[in-house]
Amino acid sequence: MRKISPVAVRLPPEFRARLSELAAQNRRSMNSEIVVLLERALFDQFGVRNDGATCKPDQTRN
Repeated sequence: MRKISPVAVRLPPEFRARLSELAAQNRRSMNSEIVVLLERALFDQFGVRNDGATCKPDQTRN
């Protein structure tokens, strides 16, 4: 079982509203939407896979 740590983040109201809209459009909770967006940002920008390993940004996720 993987350990999940809660993180408190202060967001401007417009960010929260946009996250809420995206989550509703994608039929996700706001938490799930944030996780998906962070995964994409980390993978695309830093080449970090879900398992923490690094790779070139053009490699597909495994």
